[in-house]
Amino acid sequence: FGFSATEVKVDLLLALHKNGAVREVRLSARARTALTFTIDALASRLLHADTEQHEYEPGFTPEEDGVLVLKVELPEPLWRCRQTLPNDVEAVTEKTLTDEPPVGLVAVDTGRTPRFVFQAVDSRNFLRQSRALFFNPRGFDVDDRVGLVIADRIDAVHKGGQLFFRSEYTVRRFLDMGPPFKGATDEDLRNFFVGKTFAVDDWKGLEKAASDVVRRKLHQVLASATRFEPARVHAVAQRVGVHVEVRGDRIVVPTTRKGLADFVRIVHDDFLESMFEGKRVYLTTSKKSVPKPRTPAARSRS
Repeated sequence: FGFSATEVKVDLLLALHKNGAVREVRLSARARTALTFTIDALASRLLHADTEQHEYEPGFTPEEDGVLVLKVELPEPLWRCRQTLPNDVEAVTEKTLTDEPPVGLVAVDTGRTPRFVFQAVDSRNFLRQSRALFFNPRGFDVDDRVGLVIADRIDAVHKGGQLFFRSEYTVRRFLDMGPPFKGATDEDLRNFFVGKTFAVDDWKGLEKAASDVVRRKLHQVLASATRFEPARVHAVAQRVGVHVEVRGDRIVVPTTRKGLADFVRIVHDDFLESMFEGKRVYLTTSKKSVPKPRTPAARSRS
């Protein structure tokens, strides 16, 4: 399951761009050797013998010793690099690194069982011209070159058709995973809020107020096909201290960014009561369904 020293070879280092483009980060022999040891060590920290695996469930973030596992197909521009670098893949240049900085790096161990090791990057990973100080016995000096800094972590590993990762939010920065991480569209919003349960006074305002997080939560609610009763929604809102307006027999959906976010926390079931102190309510940003325990009779038959 895990990795051991030098198990992950860095045959290719690729830069991932926001528009889905893939470019090669060409390495010298010395850099490739050093990077192989670095990437292997970092991957071993993410996946090792004691790593706890959890099947991906929207809204759940594992603890530090766990990872989410999701069966996915990588985007074609990336997957086609699994055995060798296609001739039409361009190299990262000083100009493209400056003008079109990547959103992620991926080290590829090519072959019959390819592995892709991902790291999200941002402005902190770039060495700008005359912005980095390098040691010199006569005094620290600046360099006119641009460069990349490899962070001290791995954000995801893809092998055997499965993606292993800790944070859905981080993965979405460099991979377009499609349906698993999909958010509700404007049409979905209308389908959900049209009916006898909810009332919307400003549809354009609602669409504008719906952030990516809100849309992903509503997509999950839509997929669950949960039915909502106005009286129950209002009762939960009062229990957790969220103001909800009731007009007749309908719940008025807020169209401000904060109001909508608070409201969606209710329908997304983000408030939980303590198992020990029933009167204490918590707001959770991560939850995973727990299977119902089997009855003693069922255990005795197994």
